[in-house]
Amino acid sequence: MAESTWSKLTGAVFGRRHAHPAVHTDSELLARTDEFNQNADAYWLAIGQQESGRQHIFNRPLAGRTAPIDMYRVGLMLAELRLGPGISVVDFGAGSCWLSAFFNRMGCPTISVDVSQAALEIGKQLFAMDARQRQDLKPEFRVYDGRRLPCEDASVDRIAVFDAFHHVPNQSELLAEMCRVLRPGGRVVMCEPGEGHSHAETSLFDEQVFDVLENDFDILEVEKRALAAGFSDVRLKPFLDISVGTVSASDYVRLGGLESILDRHAIRAGAGIAQHLRGSFRSCAIMVLVKGEEVRDSRSPGVLRAEVTLVDPVGPLRGLERTAVQARVRVRNTGDTIWRHGALRAAGNVELGAHLLTPQGKPIGIDFLRAPLTREIAPGDSAEIPIAIRFPDPPGEYVLRFDPVVEEITWFNQMGSPYLDVPIESIRNSDDRAYRAAISVAQDPPSLRLPAGSRLPLNLHLENEGIALWPLAAELGPGALRVGAQLLDERGALVDLNYARADLPRVVAPGEACDVVLPLRLPPSARRWKLKLDVVQERVCWFEQRGSEPLVLEIETTDARTDSATPGVLRAELALETPAQVTAAPGEGIPIRVRARNLGNTRWLRSEDGARGQVRLGARLVSANGTRDYWRASLEADVEPEGTTVIAGTLPAPDAPGAYTVVLDLVDEGFAWFQDEGSPVAKLALDVSAAPTA
Repeated sequence: MAESTWSKLTGAVFGRRHAHPAVHTDSELLARTDEFNQNADAYWLAIGQQESGRQHIFNRPLAGRTAPIDMYRVGLMLAELRLGPGISVVDFGAGSCWLSAFFNRMGCPTISVDVSQAALEIGKQLFAMDARQRQDLKPEFRVYDGRRLPCEDASVDRIAVFDAFHHVPNQSELLAEMCRVLRPGGRVVMCEPGEGHSHAETSLFDEQVFDVLENDFDILEVEKRALAAGFSDVRLKPFLDISVGTVSASDYVRLGGLESILDRHAIRAGAGIAQHLRGSFRSCAIMVLVKGEEVRDSRSPGVLRAEVTLVDPVGPLRGLERTAVQARVRVRNTGDTIWRHGALRAAGNVELGAHLLTPQGKPIGIDFLRAPLTREIAPGDSAEIPIAIRFPDPPGEYVLRFDPVVEEITWFNQMGSPYLDVPIESIRNSDDRAYRAAISVAQDPPSLRLPAGSRLPLNLHLENEGIALWPLAAELGPGALRVGAQLLDERGALVDLNYARADLPRVVAPGEACDVVLPLRLPPSARRWKLKLDVVQERVCWFEQRGSEPLVLEIETTDARTDSATPGVLRAELALETPAQVTAAPGEGIPIRVRARNLGNTRWLRSEDGARGQVRLGARLVSANGTRDYWRASLEADVEPEGTTVIAGTLPAPDAPGAYTVVLDLVDEGFAWFQDEGSPVAKLALDVSAAPTA
């Protein structure tokens, strides 16, 4: 191959060097691709059969005289790979997979790719030798055929290439493959040897003995090919090579100050360092290939900043020891990183946390409270997080320091983000007997394992064990006493503070009891839950906060199917097959045809007479005078989940001329309109014109 553009450029800038004759042409390299792959496998087989060779490769990168620079360059690569838990990495040209082992211990799912099956077998042994390797991440080892990367389109986040790309004969083809398998926003980071590598003694030995390909890494040529392959940007990372010598303490200080511009000692020291910096460009290249615009998320965060506000109740907080108050905290993302969320404490997910401190600021309870985000939060966005705040034991004055945390990575404040301090006071509850309730299930429900979305009327028996009267509230304002339910996940984390309510049937004096039916609609997703049942004094407190014991029930929602007589999830996809705009005379019949698909877990039962528990197509008429229930049409037959039906009927135009909106929706008679369950509707614009005069 002729002398590279990069070699010519570095020769001109850094001084003359000896020219070397061409060795291979591009066409020769492409024709020998399979041969080079076979030779690489033979190379690894030979090394694996030597005890000293095996010991060397098992100890990489801490092996031999290259260990300092290998570790240094790995650090440079890691800085540009921007890894984090859950970020998938292809280690291309993985060899013995020592770099894959690093990524695995960082929590990254890895795919080790190499043309040599022998090398990958050594890599598997390396992973098995170290108990620190995370087998739960299911590390993969895939053979590369020299042409197509063994990965699906847009399936990986990062590709790392350490001292491997210069061995590749078909570089343009491989770059196109890398671009194909990367997700949008992904990146390739290469660490490759610099000028003259193909003529170094070790390279010549490997090429002559094993007939493997040893190329120079032509930076400008690789940039050209990468852009042609579809990458949006190519960048190189400047660095100071470890070969740079040390400087005196005084020169080191001078180099860091403004006076260094005029200080001759600093100028001399700086010139030496600059010379080494220029030399670094010749010895190694750290190249970054970017596919589209990068999106930072909390697995590999950029700027982590949050604005934290206590919304309700307003601090300072005061409550009984060993009880809890349900609060809402608003968090706003003021950084540049998407906050990931999840039901479990997975690495890279963001949660709202709080430390417990003394009034003087001394930590006494690190990671005292946690609450998961309710959803992903993008930069500039905000959300309110429900969190149960426990009042500590023993009683006293404390401070809660709220601060978001990225699981297994960092607390936001450690990255310079402000925290929120809220004073709290915990008081003894031994003498507070005003509000106490004993709650039990009056009549056992048929089952607490029901299809998702099911209705469950829960019969409760309440006894007033306190010394205060439970009045019957004239209106449902602050201070009204009601029976309530909070929804928690199976770990006990709060999901919905105000999940259900029911009024007391009458005044309940101390020592008296009453029965209450608490209507519940179970969550629409299948999983395990907990229901915390308690009496609540609206906008004041739950009885639990005054020392009363709530009733906690464990429930399970399933994927089992039900029908509309005992409905679960009521959800439909509606498509209007008649014109969406109609003009009609008063009383004129308007043909309606709607295609409906059942997206819930509930079989729709058909009825002509609209009996309770039967599904029909309904219409609500919206006009300047308000909204009213207007019309029905029956199903042709029962409709199973995932089934589709066409519902047809004739809707009479209103008698009064005017502009109307007809909202078409399904209704489970006696239970709910589907729209009230979160299902979309279809709409028809109706213009009723006055009848023409004779």
